[in-house]
Amino acid sequence: MPFTGYRITSPFGYRIHPITKLRAFHTGIDLVKSHKAPIHAFVGGLVLHARMGATGSGFGGYGNVVAIQDSKGSLHVYAHLDSCAVRIGQNVKAGQVIGYQGNTGNSTGSHLHYEVRKKAEPKAPYGWIADRVNNCYEPTQYLRDFNKTTVTTSKNYLSKGDKGPKVTTAQQGLIKLGYDLGKYGADGKFGNDTDAAVRKFQAAHKLVVDGKFGIKSEAKLNELLKPSANNTSLPDGVIKQGTKGENVRKIQKALASVYFYPEKGAKNNGVDGIYGPKTTDAIKRFQSTHGLKQDGIYGPLTKKKLEEIMKK
Repeated sequence: MPFTGYRITSPFGYRIHPITKLRAFHTGIDLVKSHKAPIHAFVGGLVLHARMGATGSGFGGYGNVVAIQDSKGSLHVYAHLDSCAVRIGQNVKAGQVIGYQGNTGNSTGSHLHYEVRKKAEPKAPYGWIADRVNNCYEPTQYLRDFNKTTVTTSKNYLSKGDKGPKVTTAQQGLIKLGYDLGKYGADGKFGNDTDAAVRKFQAAHKLVVDGKFGIKSEAKLNELLKPSANNTSLPDGVIKQGTKGENVRKIQKALASVYFYPEKGAKNNGVDGIYGPKTTDAIKRFQSTHGLKQDGIYGPLTKKKLEEIMKK
């Protein structure tokens, strides 16, 4: 049973809402251990949200929320937590502690509201739609089916048609380096967009361009993602507003080194690893100064010019 160790206090489906006292569709299942008991992830994946749910965000009234995208592109929502134990952008494994049972938000007592949204989105409304009946999967059956059908490859490489956590990890790495995986992103499915991104990655790093993400491709990807004193070269690919991580930090440091500070006077002059509006503005100023297209996007031409200026 998916919820061993919990007491189910309100199932999925229509019910009388405990606060409004009106009949309404319950999009998840309410589970109870004890107040501040550790809550473990039912499924591993990428953390898209880990904070108080703001009104209008898709988590209004949910209190402290951790939301995790799984390898199938669904969103697992853990709501009313006393506190969160993970951060946005973190990869978690099934069984890992992600928070603690609480009574935050619109809640009548300490419990976990758990729901599985059909679509994972990295920003508001995080896959929420107004049609409550069709917004979420029935969580018990979803977890049973997920554990039966999640596919991993036994080959020593990933290629088109594969799916599962290993594909998600590779996709997340490619996205961090600025490769475009299309509208589905890191969905755990090795489709046309992932195949194209892998081939571009292989071509950029003088690997065999066959679309097979194997040992050499994985090693190069991990090398580029690993923050170290020796890994100071500027990243390849296209990186733009909304991206986070070590590659963004490298770009910001490079901009600051040639006096185009993302946010001069702020902590570390805006070198925070977040490609936000101020970093976009710094890129635009750099592009304008050096006769490049002023789109605020870090691409091959911007990289080339930035590296030239840094060497002077």
